[in-house]
Amino acid sequence: MVAGFQHETNTFATTPAPYESFVNGEGFPALRRGEALYELERVNIAIGGFLTAMRGHPCQIVPVIWAVACSSGRVTRDAYERIRGEILDAARTAHPDQKERQSRICDRAVDWTDPAEAVTVAGFGARRTGWGDRPQGRPPSGLATG
Repeated sequence: MVAGFQHETNTFATTPAPYESFVNGEGFPALRRGEALYELERVNIAIGGFLTAMRGHPCQIVPVIWAVACSSGRVTRDAYERIRGEILDAARTAHPDQKERQSRICDRAVDWTDPAEAVTVAGFGARRTGWGDRPQGRPPSGLATG
């Protein structure tokens, strides 16, 4: 399962990041769902490099959502709940953790590229997302890094 929710929060900024900021992308590619994630394959962002590196790999990729907004104030609760909800609904439906794993590098690659370590949401403050532990240091061998 591939999903991304990325935002650089500047807590001193007064302009929040509403859902529309993620839909429009604002300097990043606009929000993508499902198979539309593959449109980002050659774009110079994390998901683009990941999809390019995984092309032809025996893993089954389940594209869900990629949502990025430009740096601003806190993410609105509405935006957080909507995007988070799509990711969690997909995880509940796909049950990617219960399917037979075809390759150890697939599992490590997905964890390594996960950008969601913490998010600052209006009304919540800074908190860990709990979306997975990311290996420290270098990416798994065989992945493009640059």
